[in-house]
Amino acid sequence: MLPSHSGRPGLSAVGLGELGRFEAAPATFTVTTPSLPRRWDYLFANEHTLLRIGQDGVGHLQARPPEGILLFRPERLEKTPVLHVWLQPAGEAPFSNFPLAHAADDDAAQGAIHTCTFSPGEARYTRRQTGWTVETRLTLAPDSPALLLRLKITRTSTAPSSLRVVPCLRPHVGPAVLAPWDVLELYQLCHASARPAASVVVETRSPAGRVEERHRAVWMTDLPCDRAELSLDRFAGGGDFIRPDALRTAALPVALDAPGSSLRAQAPVAALEAWLDFEPGRSREYSVVLASATGGDEETLLANAHRLLDADCFANGAQRLADEHRDWCARFSVRTPDSAFDDYINHWLPAQLHWVGRLDRGWPSGLRGTRDAAQDFSGVARLFPPRAKSMLIDILSCQRSDGWFPRQFSIHGPQGRHDLRDYVDSGCWVLELIVDLLQYGGDPGLLDEPARWLDDPRTGTVREHAERLLDYYLSPGNRGAHGLVLIRGGDWNDALNQAGVEGRGESVMVSCHVVHLLDLAARWLCPTAEQATAWAQAAIELREAIRRHALNKRGFLNGVFTDRGEWVFSDHDPDGACRPNGAVNAFGLIARVFEREEMDGLLAQLDRLKGPHGWRLFYPPLGEPAQVHALGRLGTGDLVPGAGENGTVYNHGSQGFLARALAVIGDGERLWTVIRHILPYEQTIHPVEVARTAPYAIVNHWMETPEHDGEGGAAFLSGTISTLQRVVLNGLLGFQVEPDGVHIRPVLPSHWPGSEFTFRFRDAELVVAITREDSAPRTALDGKEMKNGRIPFSAISAGQRHEVKVIVPQRSRPPTIAAPAASR
Repeated sequence: MLPSHSGRPGLSAVGLGELGRFEAAPATFTVTTPSLPRRWDYLFANEHTLLRIGQDGVGHLQARPPEGILLFRPERLEKTPVLHVWLQPAGEAPFSNFPLAHAADDDAAQGAIHTCTFSPGEARYTRRQTGWTVETRLTLAPDSPALLLRLKITRTSTAPSSLRVVPCLRPHVGPAVLAPWDVLELYQLCHASARPAASVVVETRSPAGRVEERHRAVWMTDLPCDRAELSLDRFAGGGDFIRPDALRTAALPVALDAPGSSLRAQAPVAALEAWLDFEPGRSREYSVVLASATGGDEETLLANAHRLLDADCFANGAQRLADEHRDWCARFSVRTPDSAFDDYINHWLPAQLHWVGRLDRGWPSGLRGTRDAAQDFSGVARLFPPRAKSMLIDILSCQRSDGWFPRQFSIHGPQGRHDLRDYVDSGCWVLELIVDLLQYGGDPGLLDEPARWLDDPRTGTVREHAERLLDYYLSPGNRGAHGLVLIRGGDWNDALNQAGVEGRGESVMVSCHVVHLLDLAARWLCPTAEQATAWAQAAIELREAIRRHALNKRGFLNGVFTDRGEWVFSDHDPDGACRPNGAVNAFGLIARVFEREEMDGLLAQLDRLKGPHGWRLFYPPLGEPAQVHALGRLGTGDLVPGAGENGTVYNHGSQGFLARALAVIGDGERLWTVIRHILPYEQTIHPVEVARTAPYAIVNHWMETPEHDGEGGAAFLSGTISTLQRVVLNGLLGFQVEPDGVHIRPVLPSHWPGSEFTFRFRDAELVVAITREDSAPRTALDGKEMKNGRIPFSAISAGQRHEVKVIVPQRSRPPTIAAPAASR
């Protein structure tokens, strides 16, 4: 039996010293010092707005993510906020509501203590210092692109005081990516006004001359402001935005609505100024709003911002975000012997899955990675199938009619600008997304949904798109001399960007993935008998080609055959190294390329990839001292060894794919160990003083350069998030959807007595209890034993709650492997 929920410490027991703590509330974290080793971000996102912000107030705000404009953003490597509030007691030095890196000595002199608490509904920053407490709360408007800020100022001294308050913003109000010749401020106008409340309006006109692409933003407050500054140059003076000379003057120079209260074709700042009187113990609360609109008239924008100043709007916005997080969490939850793991999977993982769908992997550029979007929305498909279906149709509409997909597709659809680099793996992830939607959406009509082609306005069905996708990989023109898939401009590993540009190089990873896809297609795409036979034969032949040409004498698969006719990631690379590749061999396991008797040797080779921070993508790194030519930036050492994909713990490809593979072969011990290395909060594995990244944030990689050994990188921007969800639900807990129904085949570590989970599947709630007993495995639904452990779809009723009991044997399940159905 599992221990009771009461008294289980969960993540709150994770010791992080003086840096911060996990709170008991869901997905809530408090940073207790501004002196973190690196900025720790949190995200707030809805369909209108995305805010990514750190404990120091540094971040960016995007309207209508992922394609919309940025309302503000820091410059690269900038460590100070571009939105904050200056406060200056009469006769004293000014201070900010956020901790400023350059002002640490001033803060210490003022006795300042900063804390920051992130929760799903809002970010809350508190500054306590001699005489004052300032609390800043941030959330998003629920119904329009807007950031809402609530400012509470308390006089804690026994003496009265006057206080100068200057909410200021360095606006961007433009595209995330500008053409080199587009100087944004040349197209910007701004003016300050007191009606309907103190505000600065910034308008960015179109460098392309399209009136419909003009953008406006308004910075508005209910503070009793009567002065402003619009010129960044004048505001900074001999300093800069964060050390402005303007605070040395008695007042900002511009009177609201007076002559001179506008600015054209100069870099703007939106600074408003108010003086407040405080009696001892007195608190005052105010609102500040940053709202935007594309097109439309200014009066409508001002009216909307004025409405949003109401404190109830802030409460509604925060509640709406908290409710949405609760909805994501309600779709899937677990209860295992590890309460910290439960907290993370139940609250932090769904938050990040939501964020990554809005983030577009973090580079708002008007493009979405085909591979990236398909991977991320495979996770979304398990929780919200309609959202994932919408993304699938967008992806398919940018598929070329020969079945190939761009590396990145335009968010503006087929007529937009695409990234047409000749990477060949994207289709693999798209077909996985199609199958995930068939499994979890339960809509057979999906295959008949129409979607156009990138190079042909006529439509094809989803089934036709999937068939063309497979045809691309099966075409003789896309196969190399060994019968494997040509790598052309690259595969999943982006850094292999020169291995096949001459048309000879082959990818073993994509070839293994295609074997797996043919098995999925045969079971889920409702093929004709002729198609099914052809796909089965193609899978047999491709599997045999992989084994004949890529399986080496040490028992693992070589990774890439280059244009130079050399195998890399092999038992004897061109530089003389034996260099197993974890991602390639993980997909060899997933595709069941290996035979049972080869398992022990292969796993021993993969265990060689285990380093101090987890399983590396491959090892040793490439490029130093000897180079491997005709491979790409990896082989030449242009990508430094120990950085990026070069011999590091690349979380998604090295650990996520390995975890998928271990679930397939039923190795629960290794699976649990790898999962623990994926998780960011495990202080015995990724101590925060080494990793430096937020202990709640799934990272893209952990570096192994001498200067940054063990440091995490690119928090949230990783397919690891959706892969971890897949591994936990479908692997560890064994929830598997087959064409004939649901099977639950857990792959638990042997020391677990069982586990429980709740999953909302096809509008029904399944409550599953897994226990170990000295008996044969069996499954019961609502007290009725299921034949062969299969739960028919007809037994699962939408809107109903079903209890499922799963018995697994006491002994640990041994590794097993068999050829895929299509090749038997």
